[in-house]
Amino acid sequence: MRVLGFDTSTDLLSMAVVEDERLVGELTVRDARGPTERLAVLLRDFLEHLGLTVRDVDALAVGIGPGSWTGTRVGVTTGKVLAFATGKPISGVPSFDAMVYGCGVQEGTVCVLSDFGRDRVFCATYQVRDGAYRRVTDYAALPLQEALKGVSGRTLFIGQGALRHREALSALEGSAVLPQFASPSGRCVALLGLHALLEGAGGNPDALTPLYVVLPHTETASQSKGL
Repeated sequence: MRVLGFDTSTDLLSMAVVEDERLVGELTVRDARGPTERLAVLLRDFLEHLGLTVRDVDALAVGIGPGSWTGTRVGVTTGKVLAFATGKPISGVPSFDAMVYGCGVQEGTVCVLSDFGRDRVFCATYQVRDGAYRRVTDYAALPLQEALKGVSGRTLFIGQGALRHREALSALEGSAVLPQFASPSGRCVALLGLHALLEGAGGNPDALTPLYVVLPHTETASQSKGL
């Protein structure tokens, strides 16, 4: 199965095509002007570089967050539009899962920290055994010190929040920051989407929604007004 996967939950937009377990191609873009605004064009150009169009892939996979509300929403919306337009199945992949899957840790505790701003982080902790991961905490958006209250023993930190707070995290006994795993890769999103679809999960674009830990201010205001 050939899968196009992409993630827009951070300021790094990553996209990839995998065929079964083989990487066909991958592109990661950072653009201060906002690459998510050009996502459809970037996907088209990326596929053309590989000699493909979106109709040449068998399925789609998209990162659903947690992360940037706007970026994640654009990615999910683009994925749904492509799925509806082509009739391809689509899988929503938690962006934190993609980071843990791609970090290469085989055993131990991994804590993902994504920069929330205002001295807070999106966070979740995973246990990894024989390369298989399991999330053991809820997703949360917390001040750093509160996010670290449940962290004990040797913990590996990944994500852009881990980079931002690297000095504080490195002071924790037995812990370490893996700086090379700061954002989800398109390859890992595509592979996790592939696995989910082969197992019969996902596929329906109607059911695809962003994973918001806390609602955007606009949505919170709308709900309070009963809109």
